[in-house]
Order: sequence, then structure tokens, then C-alpha cells
Amino acid sequence: MDDKKGGGLGPVRTIILIVAIGVFCYSAYQLFTMYRGYKAADDEYSELAESFTKPVAGAAGSSAVSVETIAESAAADVLSDGESAGAETLSGDAETLSGDAGNVGSGDEYTGSGAENPDGAAGAVSYVISGDANGCTLKDGVLDTYDGTNDAGVVAVRVTVAADDNHKQLEKTVTVTIKARGTQTIAADDVEATYGDTDKVVSAILTHEQGGKISYAVKSGSEDYVAVSSDGRLRIKAVPTDGKAYVTVKAAGTNSLLPATKDVEVRIAKKRVTAEATVQDKEYDGTTDATVIATVSASDLVSGDSVSISGLKGTFDTAAVGSVKLVTIDSTNKEITGRNSEYYDVTIPDTTKAKVSPRSVTVQADDKTKKFGEDDPELTATVSGTVGEEQITYSVQRADGEAVGTYRIDVIARSNSNYAVTTLPGKFAITKAANPATVSATASVYRGGVVDLTTNVGMNGATGTISYAIDGDANGCTLEGGVLRTSASTEAGKPVKVNVTVAADGNYNVSQPMHITVTVIAKKEQIIAAENVTATYGDTDKV
Repeated sequence: MDDKKGGGLGPVRTIILIVAIGVFCYSAYQLFTMYRGYKAADDEYSELAESFTKPVAGAAGSSAVSVETIAESAAADVLSDGESAGAETLSGDAETLSGDAGNVGSGDEYTGSGAENPDGAAGAVSYVISGDANGCTLKDGVLDTYDGTNDAGVVAVRVTVAADDNHKQLEKTVTVTIKARGTQTIAADDVEATYGDTDKVVSAILTHEQGGKISYAVKSGSEDYVAVSSDGRLRIKAVPTDGKAYVTVKAAGTNSLLPATKDVEVRIAKKRVTAEATVQDKEYDGTTDATVIATVSASDLVSGDSVSISGLKGTFDTAAVGSVKLVTIDSTNKEITGRNSEYYDVTIPDTTKAKVSPRSVTVQADDKTKKFGEDDPELTATVSGTVGEEQITYSVQRADGEAVGTYRIDVIARSNSNYAVTTLPGKFAITKAANPATVSATASVYRGGVVDLTTNVGMNGATGTISYAIDGDANGCTLEGGVLRTSASTEAGKPVKVNVTVAADGNYNVSQPMHITVTVIAKKEQIIAAENVTATYGDTDKV
């Protein structure tokens, strides 16, 4: 029975426990809400207290404190005529003293008739510097110390709230304390840069945590050499004569700190580039001279620049032919030209390699000729392409043969490592010789006789056909096959001229006309002298 009762109370206890936990949680939440409200109020009070003793945030070098700020910072104290409230500012700042009458006079006790409570006062508010202005100006409730020349001290400002229908006039002196602003120091290292750099940065930091905003500007006189962006990044435009340009780092002034500047020296060096040197391959010329061409890659130059190099002298190690020969480069007299080339330090390699190939030379066999039967002339050749007095060794020979015709002349040249020798053949011509045939220039014949003129011709090796012809008056003679026949009409003592020609053959030309003069002789009478002979029968010895 008791167990049943106890079991029945279990759910009730659980409900009570849940309710208790809920009440506890709610109470904790209420406590947290109250704490948060208190914390917010405390923070607000702290901010107000701070605004009473520090300049109001604004543009660098200026701030404002209002009547409302003064009233709140004074914690609504009753301010009677002649009482004062305090405010602080810094040399070079501006304090705003303007505010509505209700804020200025809240809790004040006014003299004269009208409502004792200044809330809702409608009188005009005016501000006047009382005493030494200390270089400050006051306009529309704003105390300006912007010129930054003010001495540390105080400036008294008389604030007057004019009487209205319900309130007496209220006057109050606000004492503004001018405090000297502190200094801030810029730490920035000088920069080492090279012409064309765009990755160098002026790294500037302030030694004061509450320092002003940093800005960068090129110092006057350095504009042609360097440019700077808002984040201090440099662009090197040129190289000064002394290698130095300057960037001014500025730290803006704040409510509590004076502006600061620092000149950063940018030491600008010429851009170092290495030229690629090549030497033109050449044919062997007997010298060690080498033509050097040096260029700088456009990728190594600042966009728009150009560099041209001249005045280099190259020298091969030897004059001889070689496929990979060492060339020494002398850049003593180098000249660098081109757009902005004066901003580059160009390195020229000391050596490179190049090829000297064999020089092309021709040996041409000279054409020769002779007449049949003559001795061969000396065979020669003409060499073209050698250097100076250098010579090519060679021999010349011709094909065998002595008959009239054309024969090949060949050149055999000895190899030479410095020359690529080409031999060209020539022609050897054997031409026909003058006909060697000769004649006996005279002959005679008795009138009525016959003379064989072929015996007057000597062929001397010629094989051409012989022809005969009477030149002029035949004197009654006839000529056939070299035989001259006289006739009864032939006159004695009258010569007959016969032309003899030997035709050309394989080795001889036709002969020049040859002449035989035939003399006709008259026959003489002959007398026979004979004695009578006495003989005996049978004699055989008688004459």
C-alpha cells in the first residue's frame, strides 16, 4: 500500500523539479540582463568621462567639444553665474562649444524672474573668448587651434544663454585646456633598387601606437626617377647621376600627435644585363679576326627600351680551319646605344665559340694548243681563291694523242686542310699544221718535148692531192697530171708558169700556191763526124 503511494508521488516530484529548474534559469537570465544593462551604462559613462578629458574624434588636427558634452561631463551640476566647467583640447585642434540652451543650462540656477528649471530655455546662446585667445579662434561655438602654434595653457570661453520669457539670463565660463600634442616617429629603412624595379616597397612604421595615417609622395626633384603608390610600392623610372632619389613618408597628425615626415633614400643602380655574344662563322682567310655580334634579350629590358652594342673585337685562337674554335672577345671599346641604354650595366662574355670552314679554291687547267707535229707546250693551271701568297700544290697532265684533235687536260691537287679545292679540266687542241710540201721552182723542156713536173714536188709527209694549172700564157703547151707537153707552136725561149697546190689532209692545211717556171729550149742542129772504116770479113773489132 505504501509502495503504491510512493509510486504515485514520482511524477509530481518530477514536475516540481522541472519547474524549479525553469525558475532558476529564468532568474539567471534576468540577472544576466541586468548585468548587461549595467555594463552598457558603465561603458557609456566611461566614454562620456573620456570625452570630457580628451578631444572629440574628427579630422586630423581638429576636434570639437559641445555645451552638451560639458553639461554631461559635469554630471548635471547646478552652474550659477560665474561658475565654470572644464574642457581639454590640443594645440592644432578645434573644440565645439556650441549646443542648445537646454543642454548648456540644465540644472543651473538663474537670477531674475522666470522658471527656475532651465530645461526648455529658448534664449540665444553666444560665445566669447575671455582673456588671452592663445592663438585660437572662436566661431559659432567652435574653438579652433588648427594652426598648431598655440602654447600649452588654457582659454576661457564665456557662454551666455540669453533670457527668454520663462528664464533668466545664464552666463557660464568654460575653461578649455590646450595641451601640447606629442610627437610621432616614422621608422623606414632606405631602399636599394635597380632601374626598372616594380617590386620594391618603402616599409614604414610608426613608433606610436595611435599614430596617424601614413602616406607616401615622391620628394621634389626626384619625380623623373621614381614613382610611389599609396601603399609605398616603388616604380623605378630612371637612374639619377648620383644614384639617389627620395620618397617622403608622411604620418598625418592626430588629436594627440603632431604630423611627422621622413625622407627615405632610394639608391638606384643600373640594371645589370648579360648580352648574348655570337661570332659569325667564316671561311678561312688566313687571319684570326672574328666578327662579334652581341645582343640583349628584350625580355631582360624594361618595356620600350632598346640596347645596341658595337665596338667589340673578336680573335680566334688560331687562323686554321676548325669546327669548334675558341674566340676571345675584347669589349674595351664597346659602345652601348639605344633608348634608355644608359640605365643598363651590360656584361659582355669574355669568350665564345665559332667555326672556321675551309676556303673554296679552284684550280683551273689552262687550255693549250699546238700545231700538228710540234712539241707540247708546258701545261699550266690557274689557282683562284687562295689567301695572300699561299699556294696550292698540284700537277697537270693531258690525255695521250698526237693526231689533230682535242684532248682533256686534268689537274691533280694535293689536299690542304685550310682549302676546299675544286679542280677544273682544260682542253688541249692539236691543230693542222702548214702544208710541208715544196716544189723545185724551175724546169726546162725542149720545144716539142715533154716534161714531168711531178718530180719537182716534194710532199714531206703531206698526203693531200696535188693539182697543177698553167698560170697565164700556155705557149702552145698542154698540162695533164703534172706532165707539160710542148707543141710545134711552142716558142723556144718563152717560159710557161705552172701553179702547184697540195690539198689539205688530216694533219696539214692546204698549201699555199707554189710556182714552177718551165723554160722551153730550142733544139740545136747536130753534126755527125765519122770516118770511113776499112774492115775484113769476119772482123768484130772494127768501130
